[in-house]
Amino acid sequence: GWVVRNNRTHGILVGTTGGTAIQFKSGSADTIIENNVIWDSLVGINYGGFGNPQQWGGETFEHLGGIVRNNVVYGCLDAGISVINNKDGKVFNNTLFDNGFTPDVRVAAENLQYRNNILDRALNLRDGTTATESNNIVLSSPSDGSAFVDAAAANFHLAAGAAPVDQGMDLVSDVPVDFDGEARPKGGAFD
Repeated sequence: GWVVRNNRTHGILVGTTGGTAIQFKSGSADTIIENNVIWDSLVGINYGGFGNPQQWGGETFEHLGGIVRNNVVYGCLDAGISVINNKDGKVFNNTLFDNGFTPDVRVAAENLQYRNNILDRALNLRDGTTATESNNIVLSSPSDGSAFVDAAAANFHLAAGAAPVDQGMDLVSDVPVDFDGEARPKGGAFD
């Protein structure tokens, strides 16, 4: 039941072997990770992890339920968002830009939903994992800023007429407002 909201997190690095800005694992459940801006770390968000959930209440999965929504992750050395050993998780309406590795799903995933995200690379389903994917937009290159007002200045608001505008799925029950707190949808349809 933890909530991690409205943080600006950067510089979480330990050489090239560690440094995750936000991580919940070892039997965590029902976490909400929303409206955070993360940059210049090894990994932006680990939704799950490589722990021992058995010792924490006898769980099998590292994370159960919860949602990762409305986050902006850019300029990390590894993945912007990594989902690891997760059951019933949701990854909705996040923006990934110019991170060093693909957003991924690893170890195990059961009933994972990955929707309405702007991805800097295609989602990498590793270790035989699966996810229900819909309405995600993959940038033409990890540093293609054409969809944004000014990516070079870290302004990731959508530019008028950009590919993600009005191309989203209606997720109002899970993501009722956008990063700025304005009601969705803004305009003719969901972004």
